[in-house]
Amino acid sequence: MVARTIQVRNVPDEVHGTLCSRAAAAGLSLSDYLLQETTGVAERPPVADVSPAPVAAMAAPKWRPSWSPSGAVVTGRELCSSLTGQPPSPL
Repeated sequence: MVARTIQVRNVPDEVHGTLCSRAAAAGLSLSDYLLQETTGVAERPPVADVSPAPVAAMAAPKWRPSWSPSGAVVTGRELCSSLTGQPPSPL
């Protein structure tokens, strides 16, 4: 296997500093740290290969009210009106 070189241009100073700090904290050179991180990214499956079922299950509502929110507001305003004897205030 032939090793390849990857060059990343236009890295902001803040990002470069953060990566240098993380590399130093891990006891690695910046190059070795970035090789470790990019290898980890390459080993993960692409998002398109991940089953959409778990994502859909998280997005699907587990409970739906039997009433509408606007109906609840009207009912609440009517209840308040009946308790206070005052007509409902306009929205």
